[in-house]
Amino acid sequence: MSVAWQEIDDAASPVQGAIELGKAIEAARGDGGEPIKKLSQGAETYSPEGELGKLFTFQDSPRPQYNTDKGGPVETRAAAAAWVNRFFGIPADENNTFVLQTNGRFALGMIDHIVADPFKSIGMKPYQDIPETAWPMTGGHAKFAGMDTIDHEVREGDFVNTMTRGATPRQWYHAQGGAVASLYQNFPHNPTSSMIATEENQEIVAFLEEVNKYARGQNLPPSALLIDNPYFMACEQGNFEGAHLNSGYNGVLSPDSQMPWAAAFSMSKAYGTASLGTTIVTVHPALANKFRSAVTLFGPGVGYSPEHMQNMAKAFSPEMDDLSLGHMDRIKGKYAQACGYMQGPLGNPDSKIGNIIVPGGIGMTRLVEYPESLEGKGYRCSDGQVRTLDGPRVVEVLANDFNVLTVHNGDRYIRLAYPGDPSMVREGIDHTAEGITAMVEAPDELAR
Repeated sequence: MSVAWQEIDDAASPVQGAIELGKAIEAARGDGGEPIKKLSQGAETYSPEGELGKLFTFQDSPRPQYNTDKGGPVETRAAAAAWVNRFFGIPADENNTFVLQTNGRFALGMIDHIVADPFKSIGMKPYQDIPETAWPMTGGHAKFAGMDTIDHEVREGDFVNTMTRGATPRQWYHAQGGAVASLYQNFPHNPTSSMIATEENQEIVAFLEEVNKYARGQNLPPSALLIDNPYFMACEQGNFEGAHLNSGYNGVLSPDSQMPWAAAFSMSKAYGTASLGTTIVTVHPALANKFRSAVTLFGPGVGYSPEHMQNMAKAFSPEMDDLSLGHMDRIKGKYAQACGYMQGPLGNPDSKIGNIIVPGGIGMTRLVEYPESLEGKGYRCSDGQVRTLDGPRVVEVLANDFNVLTVHNGDRYIRLAYPGDPSMVREGIDHTAEGITAMVEAPDELAR
């Protein structure tokens, strides 16, 4: 018995559209139907084993009456701040660090508001400078704060030049009739898994210091550095400027800088936290009171579960570091296997689709760029209908006809995330290659 074709909702975000598409396909197949291979949002999440897993996955709902220490009890904030220092080499203490029972996107939206509001208060349009191949939801938190986005490329080894675009600090600050309120960084980068070297970050911070020197001279608001790092478990391990992870931020940020900065560390990907989420936010001391006010204004952090906060204080203690690092090492081993397997089906230049993997690192996600020949092509699907291919339609065909769920990442990019089940990774990658090859080989029904 044939199953009705399921369409992706073009009005939804690429992430939500893919999630709902997968649910609709499985519902149409009914009980006993083949599950779809999910290489989509959330597929790359892993929970720790043993005691650490219990600490992160237990989570009561926040209770507003526990709001005397907004952003978490001081003991938990202090433990989280010390953890940020030990793992990333970022200066943090209980006064500039907050632990929120919410997801990283909401926390980023709160940061965006406090860096954008000074521009809006003087009638300047604020912008956020983001990577061109960003995760589709990246621009959402900026728009939540009233900012538009400006894109730059992500090119390993040349990030400084692609970010600055050869502009002077004054030219970079003033953008499209407004000003750049923040530079958004996301390393390991989602979706290419590219990394940034500490030396590059030092250059970027030096450039932003010059940007802010210009802004101060003109009595204008500063441009901030915004760090979003939910995939830190893919970083190299060792001893880097006294920190456990080579994140690219080791010893780069200073509490005395003229450049404001903020870093958000969502626990959902690295530790598989429960649905409410847990996010650490560490900010430049000059932003601490503003963020504390944002906690009150926007809600997350006003209430919390005391039991969960006690668990987090323990999870972030030095005694748990070896368990955390071992957990991250196991995850990265799985990522390396998946990245290696991609090379045959999707990275072979001699295949019918060629090497379509976008350059990047060994991490939790990868990006492929389907051949340009598919754009606007008329493809006859399994239900007999001819559909004009574009990004959402390629995702739709892969899901309906080839049983693999992916996410459109803008332009001709398709994002793949690695689930915990190795067999699903291999089968999902094979199905993706099979589907793109079939679309390439099929005749263009619109050209007939």
